[in-house]
Order: sequence, then C-alpha cells, then structure tokens
Amino acid sequence: MPAKLTAVETQTADEVDAYERLLGDAMHGDGMLFVREDAVEAAWAIVEPILDSVSALHSMNLGRGTS
Repeated sequence: MPAKLTAVETQTADEVDAYERLLGDAMHGDGMLFVREDAVEAAWAIVEPILDSVSALHSMNLGRGTS
C-alpha cells in the first residue's frame, strides 16, 4: 500500500502544535495566550498556602489478614 505524502507551504493553527504556536505568538508580540503577572501572583497566593500545609504521607501495613 503506497504512503500519501502531503506538503504544506504555510502552516495553519490546526497544523502547528500548541508549544510551537505559543512560541510563534510570543515572537510576534501576541500576548493573548499568556496570563498576566497579577493573575499568576493571585493564583499562587491561593495555592501556595495549601502546598505548604501538606503533611507527610503515612504508609499502611496491609497484611494478608488472619486465617
């Protein structure tokens, strides 16, 4: 069975992966896909206290039970 090869001159948004699109937008000065600094700081103000208060995991000794 022969393989089909398609060549693309100009990539559209559907043909570019997300990371490649993000970098391209950054190089063109388009900040639409980026979060503003104050939004990032507000999110961390909520999440960081939760992460700091996480206790250590406790392991359980799961025996086979009594026979």
